[in-house]
Amino acid sequence: MTASATSRLALSSFLFVALLAFGTRDSLGQNEPLGDEFIFFAEGSHVLIPEFGATIVTDPTDAANKVARFAFGNWTAPGWRWQIDGNPAVDASANVSETVGEGDTLYFRIWVDAANAGQSGVSLTFFDSIDETAPDLADKDVEFRAVWTLPAWTRDGQWHDVALPLPPSTTAALDSAKVGKNVDGTVLTVAADTLLNYWDYPGGFVGSVNTFVDRGHPQYKDFGWTDLRGLAVFWDNPPGTPGGDIFLDDVYIGGPTTDISRAQSAPPAMGAVSVAADGSDYVISWSLLQDVEGYKVYVSDQPISSVGKTAAGEVVPIATVASPTSEVRHGPEFPHASLCCTLYYAVTTSNLWGLENLDVTASATEGTNPDATVAPFITMLTAAEGDELFNNVQSETVSPGALAAWRPFEVNSSHSKGADGGLPEGGDVDNSAKLWMGIYYDASQEINEMYIYAEVTDDVNAFAPNMVDPGDPSSCGGNVCGNTHWSYHSVELSWGSYDVPWL
Repeated sequence: MTASATSRLALSSFLFVALLAFGTRDSLGQNEPLGDEFIFFAEGSHVLIPEFGATIVTDPTDAANKVARFAFGNWTAPGWRWQIDGNPAVDASANVSETVGEGDTLYFRIWVDAANAGQSGVSLTFFDSIDETAPDLADKDVEFRAVWTLPAWTRDGQWHDVALPLPPSTTAALDSAKVGKNVDGTVLTVAADTLLNYWDYPGGFVGSVNTFVDRGHPQYKDFGWTDLRGLAVFWDNPPGTPGGDIFLDDVYIGGPTTDISRAQSAPPAMGAVSVAADGSDYVISWSLLQDVEGYKVYVSDQPISSVGKTAAGEVVPIATVASPTSEVRHGPEFPHASLCCTLYYAVTTSNLWGLENLDVTASATEGTNPDATVAPFITMLTAAEGDELFNNVQSETVSPGALAAWRPFEVNSSHSKGADGGLPEGGDVDNSAKLWMGIYYDASQEINEMYIYAEVTDDVNAFAPNMVDPGDPSSCGGNVCGNTHWSYHSVELSWGSYDVPWL
């Protein structure tokens, strides 16, 4: 061997090849209307909204009730988002009006930790669409806000039922309504609800240029109700400001006759499910059931008797689909031939708010696919290969060596695991990487090594400095960065004695 185990352990080096490039994002098409009645949350969250930033927990005052918990932070906006990872925004323009009394109402129950009392920046906030890829501020799509600051009387650690009229659709109409007038100066024919006074259209923050576009700014515009990005519980306060969690329940847009009971009732249990092989995919299919609006498909490498963490192994959800979909394709990549090729599946029924019937007695089944993909990402190196890579590291030779013959991990902002598939042509020019990994083990010489070779593509071709002043914009390319890793993309390697199911 070329070096002892001791000398090898003393040497640690990660080699990165950084490529400087720039990219663009495709524009979004016409958005789908939100609808006259839309339920965000009942016993669960609407499953067709791509992101739900809260957790579902037991009501702090009623053990039989499930609610949404929004975790406190000095600057955080957990909530529901449609426009994320390429998904479009929605059109809520039909839910609002310039005329007071003609828009829809946002209904909800809210419980606010009293630790939030006195904060100026705690609210329910709608955000419109965002696209900051254009170089000039005038061409950026600013994420404007429609902010309802939580009244003091909500911040007492008790539940409150709120029927909140959505604000008039424009800044001018909202300002006029607050003084009892229409935009044309005439007196309102319908008195404005006092809750209207807590609404505001303050503008929006443009992170790429560290600018808040507020009223009076030349780029300020009316809120984009045709391009609604999401609804969030929003804390916007300086670091160290005290606060606490907020809970929401029965959140929906509609009217006094809106029936949310269908979102609170579990559907009938799933029947028999079949699994067939099609190329490298497993195809899970079933017959549609009445009164079922959604289906959730689970997989495990052990027979399934119940879903969730079990003694036999973890049962992993792989898809949630809405009726009338009755088929899901699963293309797992087995990390080793010894794990191929039998998998176990089960399907539960749910409503569109994720409330499941967890009975899998009839739906649990198994499937085998001899043509399934076996794609190991980490190779066991031979002695010669281990020596080659060690010598490369020792001599600072930038080369994948023996690892080049193996498939790399490919990661970017929307690809976090091998089963996501490869990156787009050219990769993601602003935050992507290919990583090759290999292990060399020789028990006789007590050598146990992992080698990692990475090629990273990013628009910042520099290592982060040892220290960055969070308040110094010059240290973060003109932005007040707060945390170094927000301004310098990085590869983070986490080590721990815990199980990560390959499925």
